[in-house]
Amino acid sequence: MFDLNYGIPIYSAYVVTQAQASQFGTVKRTKDEWRQEPSGITHQASDDAYERQTTYAKGHLLPAETYSFTDGHLDSTFTYTNAVPQKTKFNSGAWSQYEREIRNYATLTCSTKGGNLFLITGISEAHIEQDKAGALNAVQKGLEFMKPSEYNIAIPRSMWTAGCCIHPTAGALGAFAVIGNNLYSKSAINMFQTTVPQLKGFLLTGVQGFGGPAIALFPGNPKCSDPAKQVYLRPAPSK
Repeated sequence: MFDLNYGIPIYSAYVVTQAQASQFGTVKRTKDEWRQEPSGITHQASDDAYERQTTYAKGHLLPAETYSFTDGHLDSTFTYTNAVPQKTKFNSGAWSQYEREIRNYATLTCSTKGGNLFLITGISEAHIEQDKAGALNAVQKGLEFMKPSEYNIAIPRSMWTAGCCIHPTAGALGAFAVIGNNLYSKSAINMFQTTVPQLKGFLLTGVQGFGGPAIALFPGNPKCSDPAKQVYLRPAPSK
């Protein structure tokens, strides 16, 4: 889903099949060659928009490494309809680490149980806060825009991924959700593991009209929202 007013994608839905989970890294990422989508999307980022600043990386929603099974799959991720302005240290730090944990889950857990990993990655206008007891809360912050301002490209407050491992006959085997604040930090303190139902609540806080009055993640597989299916990609960071 792409927002023409903000000039960025709102979410990307994709799948890693059982066969693909063993093929990460088959194609090596070398020189990134980004391009605009020529399909009538009139408001999207460009090489020029990013080259005129150093604060933000081109943050993939569908990760390049997660689609590194073939040249065609890898190349398909380098479009500006799959990129948002992401703080550079967040992009290369905690966010990248969780992308790697998700691939590990696909390879070592989901596929070994005969499942395919269904994934949704998106952006939010909410900032996630954690209190002293460890409880998470979403605060609506709205979006800012990249400078120079003539490009009018919005900057996410946070980014998230929800995943559900689904067996063709047994159904949902496990599910997870992660969300992180788009801040200039490599610290894992800005990246949080949560549940699929709690993530839906966070997204409603920051929705600003995206998706209407309700948000459904994996609507065809309600067991993906079952707390009993919750899995954790890594232990929670020590406080």
